[in-house]
Amino acid sequence: MIVNFHDSILTVVSNPGTLVPLFGKNHLYILAFWSLICIAIPLMGLSFKPYHKHISILIFIFTIFQEIVDHWNRTIGAPLSLAADLPLHVCQYTLYLSTILLFKKNQNIFEFCFYMTFSGGLQAMLTPDLNNSVNALGVITFFSHHGMMILILIWAIAVNKMKLRPLSYIKSMVYLNLIAIPVSTINYFTGGNYMYLAKKPPVDNPFLIGEHPFYIIGLEAVSLVYCFGLFLIMKLMGKTKRI
Repeated sequence: MIVNFHDSILTVVSNPGTLVPLFGKNHLYILAFWSLICIAIPLMGLSFKPYHKHISILIFIFTIFQEIVDHWNRTIGAPLSLAADLPLHVCQYTLYLSTILLFKKNQNIFEFCFYMTFSGGLQAMLTPDLNNSVNALGVITFFSHHGMMILILIWAIAVNKMKLRPLSYIKSMVYLNLIAIPVSTINYFTGGNYMYLAKKPPVDNPFLIGEHPFYIIGLEAVSLVYCFGLFLIMKLMGKTKRI
């Protein structure tokens, strides 16, 4: 591993965030590593077109493998629980949905996953919440999870030539709010904080303003503007469709 965590990667630590201080050496190494992966693999796909399917299968296998490792590793710190270990955070179900794009071009899934990945997924890489990571292996799987989200979406754009439709950012935000309804109900009955709807995440993020529920309202507004900005970037790159 390019990052030296000094202790065994399975050793339980009380504060895993100290393993990767925000924009410290380890954090920058990890960001550089995943940036390289997210550039190199799509370039391989563009260079070796007959092997698109094979590379897609390998990406899928690694994605599932690292998720299995992550859930197994969580049992080291404590038994899995309904309050913390259901795949109901935005980045979790976005990753699962995005794997469909490796084998099938689904426009609605692509657009939803695009906005969730380059908002939530990218923010998680830049301002990671490592409180649910019990050890260094948990830190590794945290970054591999979000790194794979970004890789798959770049693959869909660069290799599969998928593009955004006008107003797709609004539709994606509507889908996200619809998903939030059952997730909020699950939070109520389990005591969980999925999608961070019960309380704001303990991360240093300037977009999280105020306490519950006001930070959600502010985040909704910021997210809509942010997603519109993502759409404009894609439009400038020629990666949007005409009506």
